Amino acid sequence: MRAGVLVLCALLISNMLSGQDMASRSVIDTIRIEGNKKTLDGVVLRELEFWQGDTLSHKALKNAMRESRSNLKNTTLFNFVDVVKQEVRPGHVEIQVKVTEQWYTWVIPMFEMVDRNFNTWWQTRDFTRADIGLLFIQKNFRGRRERINFKIIGGHNEYVNLQYEVPYFDKKKRFGLTFEGSMIRSHETAMKTQNDEVVFYTEENSYPIKKSAVDVSLLYRRMFKRKHLFTFSYQDYTFADTLTTLNPDFLLEENSRSRFLTISYDYERDYRDYISYPLNGNYLNLTLRKAGLGLMNENVDFWSFRAYYSQYHQLSSRWYAAAGVMALLSGESDHPYYLKNGLGLGYAKEFVRSYEYNVINGNNYGLFRSNIKYALVPTRTFKLDFLPLEQFNKVFYALYLNVFFDAGYVDPFQTWQSNGNQLPGTFLTGKGIGLDLVTYYEKVFRIEYSWNKNNEGGFFLHFVAPI
Repeated sequence: MRAGVLVLCALLISNMLSGQDMASRSVIDTIRIEGNKKTLDGVVLRELEFWQGDTLSHKALKNAMRESRSNLKNTTLFNFVDVVKQEVRPGHVEIQVKVTEQWYTWVIPMFEMVDRNFNTWWQTRDFTRADIGLLFIQKNFRGRRERINFKIIGGHNEYVNLQYEVPYFDKKKRFGLTFEGSMIRSHETAMKTQNDEVVFYTEENSYPIKKSAVDVSLLYRRMFKRKHLFTFSYQDYTFADTLTTLNPDFLLEENSRSRFLTISYDYERDYRDYISYPLNGNYLNLTLRKAGLGLMNENVDFWSFRAYYSQYHQLSSRWYAAAGVMALLSGESDHPYYLKNGLGLGYAKEFVRSYEYNVINGNNYGLFRSNIKYALVPTRTFKLDFLPLEQFNKVFYALYLNVFFDAGYVDPFQTWQSNGNQLPGTFLTGKGIGLDLVTYYEKVFRIEYSWNKNNEGGFFLHFVAPI
């Protein structure tokens, strides 16, 4: 009798606990996608961190919905994304994914500065140092998130580039491919770095540099936040003989042509909430590259390893902090000057703020960036009723006031410190204040005033997030 009572009590307690457990969990009955007029449902579903039929705790479902929204935003296919749940009956929910698609087809007149950045060009405001052409962009081709870029440029440089990106080609949407080919010939090329600035060589009636390149990349993405990219490329350069006379380090040998193969591996782990202007999360990128594989008569042979990590935190409702560290290591051997991009600070986003006018070449470097920002105008959304297309008439924007501090060091390996260059081998610091405008279509506009370690300051304009 006692045994029967104990069994009955155990069953009652078990049922009570089971009911409490189910009350704190939800079953996803259906997933409904709205607003994807061109994008295929499978592309949207690939970015969701839950499946129809899943049973999740309320907390886990809330986190999965937040991460799914971030994943969809970071595809850059949509201006707005909402992921909401609707209870259909006790313990069962419907997930509604509402998207506002971007405009996917662009034919854009191009006016590009030849110089490394806008600030360097602004020193001279020389409109003859510009390229004019057309850029054709087809995002989300066939609704499958494929992308076609075609650029044709004339002027200072004559340039043709074609890129075709297929993010997935297998049923599980894990493998992708990118093909890219380009041809360029230019009346001008960077010849050397002198007094920590780039010196150019120009021939108005001929082309001192010609280049053709082909790249093939294989993407593997099994997990939402992690990517592996393998790239194989072929590059073919032809130079004017005068360049090796003016700078013996330009080619490192008396040969006007350079052909070589390159292989590289990139690993990316991306937990940023919004890749164009992150406020929360972290990001890691590792790149291992070998130029010159010994498979042909190559005059290039070096390797490099690049690492970048950044962290973003929301401190309170309007305060944010971010920091990033970057380092490059490369083989202790001479590198031809024409492959200088990435070997040192001063290119793309890799510079200490306040040193925008300078190039600091070297085989190894380290860079630290940090900032604290205040949301002067938190994200606001408004509608332009006079525009009929929903891809443009719903706009968001935000303004951030920030203070920042950067530091960097470049290893003065061999010839990089010649020609009056003083910055390699010195500790570089920069600090300043800035105002950032963030809006839709991944657009960022930054105006900053910064000082270097000698308290020399100036205004600088940028068009990407600093970290």
